[in-house]
Amino acid sequence: MLKKDRKIAFINRLTKIQKEMLLFRKELRIGNLDEWNAKAQLVFTAAHIDAIKENLRRSMKDASTTKT
Repeated sequence: MLKKDRKIAFINRLTKIQKEMLLFRKELRIGNLDEWNAKAQLVFTAAHIDAIKENLRRSMKDASTTKT
């Protein structure tokens, strides 16, 4: 039971994108996704993560320039 509680706590701390990636990996592992769909989903998720990183970098840069 303790292991299950730790797993639930871990999942609750994940971001939305991380949850999507876990679901994607599960679907791929059990065979619900074909290879083409799996590659497309992976590329989309990677692009989404890159866009979030870029937005964060820009907002941090803007915050540092307005402070000085």
